[in-house]
Amino acid sequence: MARNEPDPQAARGDDVYQPTHSDAGNRPSGELDPENALATDPVDDPAAPGYSPPEHPGGVDRHGTTQREQQEGEPLDERLAQEVPEGRQPAADGAVPAEEAAVHVETGAERTEEEVDE
Repeated sequence: MARNEPDPQAARGDDVYQPTHSDAGNRPSGELDPENALATDPVDDPAAPGYSPPEHPGGVDRHGTTQREQQEGEPLDERLAQEVPEGRQPAADGAVPAEEAAVHVETGAERTEEEVDE
């Protein structure tokens, strides 16, 4: 081995990761392809859509986050208090409830029998 070359076994830290040749030949030349370019700079647009984390972790206040709660299980009355009632279901025969049948909104697209006959 020549005196100017470092011993590969003695090379440590940053010496190992230094590039051995220039990357000047690997750089793009000419104009960039507009199909692959970004329409806007993501840093310049503060209203850009992205992930917004919740104010606090979900489920932290719920039952079962500790080992003891998991082993004991959640009481039935607490589980029932968390239930959300389902929306109003139509009658078994497909009829609409009287309250919904009483409400009728005209959109202007409906035609009377006289208009249909013409």
